[in-house]
Order: sequence, then structure tokens, then C-alpha cells
Amino acid sequence: MSNLRPCSWFLLPSQGNNDMILRYLIPALMISLLSLASCSYMRGPFPATFSDARLEIALAEQADASTYASREIDEARILLSQAERAAGEGDEKGAERLAERALLMARYAKILASYRKLKREVEREEIELQTLQREVEAAKVKRQSAEAELKRLTKGGDGE
Repeated sequence: MSNLRPCSWFLLPSQGNNDMILRYLIPALMISLLSLASCSYMRGPFPATFSDARLEIALAEQADASTYASREIDEARILLSQAERAAGEGDEKGAERLAERALLMARYAKILASYRKLKREVEREEIELQTLQREVEAAKVKRQSAEAELKRLTKGGDGE
């Protein structure tokens, strides 16, 4: 019992877990800070939609939406900035509608990025499979020619 440390489930960077911290902890903290910041400066009935849209945009960016769905993630950012502008002008309904559209577009960008990334991976795997099938066929041809050569040599050896 004495060798158990409090919070022993969390490994510090000095224990060789830099990759885990860089990949998961830091982005999660940034998203949390984004949500807190958005809630602190937005007042009114719709701050949740704004923070949800910001969160979805951040998650979409983590899912490589900037690479695989750049048009869609850019559109989500534009919709969110339009929503913020409408909120600043006092158009609450318009701001809410635009924020919801930004949220949906960010979700779509995240899904589209995942789909395109997986599609590219499947295409890569198919190419690799075709290459391996060609190698197997070449090995079969070599084996058949080696067997034919062996038969020729054994028949030639029997006839001598």
C-alpha cells in the first residue's frame, strides 16, 4: 500500500509519456479553455450553441478537417463569425440560427474528413493487396517453372 502514489494512473512526461500528453491532454485542455472563454464573453440565451460550434470546429480540426474537408471547415468558421457579428448587432434569432448552422457544418466537416481519410487508407490497402497478389502470382509462376525444371532434370537423370 505504501508504494501506491496518489493519481498513479496519470504518468508524467518524465516517465516517457510525452506522446500521450501532446496528442490527448493538451488538445483537450485547449478545447476546455475555448469553451470556458466562449461562455464567459457570450451573454444571453444562446451561448451554448456558440461554444458547441467552437468545440465542434476544434474537434473537426483535430480530425484533420483542414486537410480532408477544408471547404466545409472554412464555411463553419465563416458561419460562426457571422453568428458572432449578428449577436453583436442584437439579432439573437439570426445569431442562433447561424451558430446552429456552424455547428452542423463543423460536424459535417468532421464526418467528411473521417470518411475521406478512411477512403484514402482503404485505397492504399487495396493497392498494397494488388501488389501482394502480383507477387504471389509471380512466385507461383517461379514455382511452376522450378517444378518443370526439376521434372526435366529427374527424367533426364533416369534416362542416362
